[in-house]
Amino acid sequence: IYFLAPLDDVLGAFGDRGYRLVNLEAGIAGGRAYLAAYAQGFGASGLTFYDRLVVEFFAPHAAGRDAIFVTALGRSAAGGRATIGTTLGRPRRPPA
Repeated sequence: IYFLAPLDDVLGAFGDRGYRLVNLEAGIAGGRAYLAAYAQGFGASGLTFYDRLVVEFFAPHAAGRDAIFVTALGRSAAGGRATIGTTLGRPRRPPA
């Protein structure tokens, strides 16, 4: 999932703090994607970056926006399930 933001507009409205704001919003949405992925037995990884080529790839839909954050969702190449071994110190039961 690519998170894009109209960074110039946000910086114009909020100054340098605008960069933090777009990263915060993207991070919250990415975190929700993480939770959904793990709940379904998949994995997730988030990356912050700046890449003009990503914006060009999504053009014209991405016109005037900058790439802020990406969340990769999926399963390992071996097809294994991603699991969290414990929940608050207690062993977790495997899904039915």
